[in-house]
Amino acid sequence: MPENRKRTVIYLLVLLGLLVGIFWILSKNSSPASSTPQAGLAPGGLSSSSAARELLPYGSKLDTSILESEDFKALRAALPVGVTEEELGKSDLFTR
Repeated sequence: MPENRKRTVIYLLVLLGLLVGIFWILSKNSSPASSTPQAGLAPGGLSSSSAARELLPYGSKLDTSILESEDFKALRAALPVGVTEEELGKSDLFTR
């Protein structure tokens, strides 16, 4: 068998071995997905009665009193960032 053909066969066998190993590891780690959703579960996987308790740290109601506080009302949006043409660089990188 010529050297180039022998090298090609070895490369193909190594590639095939790697692919088989990857598929074996992926199939070993994957868990079978249930095709039917269980009753009483919200889309996130939490039961609908405990979904609010699980998502919110202190119960099922949000504390919106901070929105009326003076500190919150004093907040202002950040100023827009101005970028000049010189800072942008070239529009066509292949021109000199």
